[in-house]
Amino acid sequence: MAQNLALQGLVAGANLSTSGSTIIDGSIVYSSAFVVGRGTGSTITMTAVAGAHLIQSIDAAGLGSVSNGSMGLRAKGAMGF
Repeated sequence: MAQNLALQGLVAGANLSTSGSTIIDGSIVYSSAFVVGRGTGSTITMTAVAGAHLIQSIDAAGLGSVSNGSMGLRAKGAMGF
């Protein structure tokens, strides 16, 4: 457990709670999947499936999005709209 941790350069973590790796490169985090809300009973998972990106909610209330400005959704390719 670290109270203050200063890291410089590329940071990579392997063998976290699941197999795979997570790389932090500046303000960008790379991983094969992201889970928001883990342990809360209400999660959103972002991952890639068959080359397409997937955002999935397991909350009974569903998935919503809110914007105070403009919002857009663009798709291109076979999995597009």
